[in-house]
Amino acid sequence: MSNPQNGAIGVVITLTVRDQDGALMHLTDPGKIRLERPDNTTVDKDAIFPSGIDYQIKYTTIANDLNQTGIWKLQALIIVPQGGFSGPSSRFTMLVEKNAGE
Repeated sequence: MSNPQNGAIGVVITLTVRDQDGALMHLTDPGKIRLERPDNTTVDKDAIFPSGIDYQIKYTTIANDLNQTGIWKLQALIIVPQGGFSGPSSRFTMLVEKNAGE
């Protein structure tokens, strides 16, 4: 994926969730994706499963989601029922580029 531009709408963010040993984690609830902006403020977005795949979660950006240029941190917030792991995943990064004239 190329880097999205500031203000881009429709950017699909897909995270693959793995356990501490690197094995895919099959989820029953897609949970949320936390977006941490370059200024360190955060927003949590409802995630969905892409096409029935239960070890990936995705979110598609809407207006005003990608509102800062720089390095964004992405994190899955997951809940595994019946005593399984619940909490944040490792963080991923994404660069949001400036538009011409910015």
